[in-house]
Amino acid sequence: MNNDNVQRWATTLAEMLNLNFSQWVKVGIKNANGDIEFDPAQLLSNEVYVTDAEHTYNLTIQVPTPNTPPVVHQPDPILVDENGSVSLHVHAFDDEQSELTYRYETSAPLSVTGVGATVTVNAASVDKDTQSTIRVTVSDGELETSKDIAVTITNTDQSLPIWSATKVYWGGDQVMYNGKRYEAKWWTQGEQPDKAQVWKAI
Repeated sequence: MNNDNVQRWATTLAEMLNLNFSQWVKVGIKNANGDIEFDPAQLLSNEVYVTDAEHTYNLTIQVPTPNTPPVVHQPDPILVDENGSVSLHVHAFDDEQSELTYRYETSAPLSVTGVGATVTVNAASVDKDTQSTIRVTVSDGELETSKDIAVTITNTDQSLPIWSATKVYWGGDQVMYNGKRYEAKWWTQGEQPDKAQVWKAI
């Protein structure tokens, strides 16, 4: 630490003590009238005076704890039926800050209602089981932490189209065949669902 920093630090400390704690202690040089004034030009000549001779003084310097981002536990994946809703609770804490804010980001067919650590996840209608994501960001006002939450929206409509040998199907397409539901793994045409590996029963 250079001399300028030492003088600035000492002056700031003395001014704070003289302003806020003068009933107990003062830092400075005592003049002929008995008044105590801090003299930054004669740094080493300043002394500490206490109002009660039986009192002693002890100076403790505490280094401020650096702020750290909030800790957010990874939420479990969410399963929600189409046109339904589920509750989502995000567990987070911060060692330095008690007030946390929560921000949720997602897109159709999902929406989030509510504020704070516990909100409601709403799912719109889907044609088939759909994967989506919610991003939650927790902030302490200075730093923030984000987590992505996987969401599966389940298609509850059982009235799937009947498999057709002439129709082209793409991965994810679902059909009914002999009373069972099947989903295509990749592009296919003319391959019977109960016999071809391209189809999986669901």
